[in-house]
Amino acid sequence: MINDKDVLKIIDIMSKVAGFDATDKEYLVKSRISKRLMRLGIEDSSEYIELISKDSKEFDKMISAITTHHTFFEREEIHFEFLDEYLRANTDKKVKIWSAGCSTGEEPYTIAIHALELNKEPNIRILATDICIESLEKAAEGVYVKDRLRNFSDKIKKTYFDVVGDEYKIKDSVKKFVHFNKLNLSEAFPYSKSESIDIIFCRNVMLYFDKVSIESLVKKFKDKLMPGGYFIVGVTESGNASVRKHFEMVKPSVYVKKV
Repeated sequence: MINDKDVLKIIDIMSKVAGFDATDKEYLVKSRISKRLMRLGIEDSSEYIELISKDSKEFDKMISAITTHHTFFEREEIHFEFLDEYLRANTDKKVKIWSAGCSTGEEPYTIAIHALELNKEPNIRILATDICIESLEKAAEGVYVKDRLRNFSDKIKKTYFDVVGDEYKIKDSVKKFVHFNKLNLSEAFPYSKSESIDIIFCRNVMLYFDKVSIESLVKKFKDKLMPGGYFIVGVTESGNASVRKHFEMVKPSVYVKKV
């Protein structure tokens, strides 16, 4: 069992390493970490703190255990309607899109499917990143339970998925447009400054960050976007002060880079 003092220590580590703000989530952290301790057979929570300080894989698993992975295909449809408009208006160039905090891959694959629906050979590159290796492995595998596809028509399911037992596996014709990488968003972005992005999706991710980390993150996203590039956040994040400071709203939760 983890004691309250060690819960606060873990919250502090999460803030310093990943920028995560869990100051009002002590009960959640305690509950999720207790389950990790039981799974690992660790009785002393101080031993676990030492473990996550040395083992980046276990730190990632801890973050994954604490954060909520409530995601599905075609989530917040308004954003994909905007994506369709953008892709139709930019058929003469390669469109580069970043799905930041992609979890188990539903978002970047939805982006790819929309591109394929508009063009059988879309000129598009999708970068998908997450802090959690386990989530990225599931994303790369691309196998999902039926409920995750509930917003897709039968036609879309048949065209872009193979049925494997009771599950659906994304086809290679979709996968080839998506490139998965591990990235801690609180750290410096390792990508070339010369490779600007057209659209960044970072939806329902900043909910976990403190104000200072959000300001830093939004600035980095702004620098990564090409002039006139778009930044898409979760509907509940639309009024964030840092986002409104660095971007101009096009429509709720869709912003354009200020020039």
